Amino acid sequence: MNDKAKRCVTNVLAGISVLAVPILSASALAQSQPFDSTQAVAYQNAYLGSDAFTRKFYGGIGFGMSWLEPDTSDAPTFDPNKRVNPAGQLTLGYDLNKWLSLEGHATTLGEAGLAPTGTIGYQTVGLSALAYAGNSRHRYNRRGLSFFGRAGYGYLQNEPSAEIPFQKVNATHLLLGAGAEYSTRMGLGIRAEGIAFDADVRYGQLSLLYRFGKQTLRRRELVVQAPTVEPTPLLPLPVPAVAVAPADSDADGVYDTIDHCPGSPAGAAVDSSGCSLFNGVIEGVNFNSGSAELTPNAQTILSGVVSTLGQYPNVKLTIMAHTDSQGDDYANKELSKQRARSVAVYLVRNGIPAQRLSARGYGEAQPIDTNETAEGRLRNRRVEFRAAQ
Repeated sequence: MNDKAKRCVTNVLAGISVLAVPILSASALAQSQPFDSTQAVAYQNAYLGSDAFTRKFYGGIGFGMSWLEPDTSDAPTFDPNKRVNPAGQLTLGYDLNKWLSLEGHATTLGEAGLAPTGTIGYQTVGLSALAYAGNSRHRYNRRGLSFFGRAGYGYLQNEPSAEIPFQKVNATHLLLGAGAEYSTRMGLGIRAEGIAFDADVRYGQLSLLYRFGKQTLRRRELVVQAPTVEPTPLLPLPVPAVAVAPADSDADGVYDTIDHCPGSPAGAAVDSSGCSLFNGVIEGVNFNSGSAELTPNAQTILSGVVSTLGQYPNVKLTIMAHTDSQGDDYANKELSKQRARSVAVYLVRNGIPAQRLSARGYGEAQPIDTNETAEGRLRNRRVEFRAAQ
């Protein structure tokens, strides 16, 4: 191996050591506690990391072998005799969505040897779009195995030795490639791929990737139904020498002495015992598969909601519908909007003024559990209420 090739390998190995240290020292994100379906009260301190796709920057470094075949048709006295070379690549990319990523890359491809003497060095920089396929592309950090195709544009730099009669025909070129990628939830991944940079350059590599950034944890709350606790009657108090107004520390309109839920959020609608109304998932409000048609059981539950809202005429209600991640995300969002409107229409038809209601659909964007199991997907297909004065 000549001095230039040795320098190429040394530079690639040095780059690997620089990038690998922060990647391997990154700590894994703590996992949340498993869901307990037997509990009937709201989870106050349970947090869950979403498994939905999130846009991320990532970096990578690869090492492989190149196949270099310079065109010697105009120089018949020279013949390629060293085509296979060690090569390396540095990558910086961004996941645009669950189908596409955009990458910039710089690659050193080694030197093609020519007989009777001389070499031509190859380096390239470029920009590529990667189209992903497979069931893992929609997961957080693309966790699992996925496949991709690559298309891009690059600039090729050559360094011929002095004795070579060299002429560059095209400095820029189209590039194509394909490969497979396996990533972990913590962001670390490995990729195998092949790339054709130009008519005379082929490259295959294994690369190490890391997606940067911590996952945002979301608070998980289960159902909060209309409380059934009877308010404690206010006992007559002796008239004090100095009149003091009863305390209401959370400003919800219910005195602390009879407030069974102190610390209610500001503006939240509460009942006479100080507990929130309709603040979370309403269990049993379900729909026929793939539609916005309420099931008979859902209509029964909503009839109870109508009765409760009738007792609190100043309460305004926001209806929020969600789906799991199965299917197209646009179609899921439209379905969730239709389902939220279906609940609102039922309430209006049963006597609740439309100006007291608003309906929103979020599709698969706000999961409260994993979409990898049937149980998790069932919990993500939900309707939530949020009531305010």
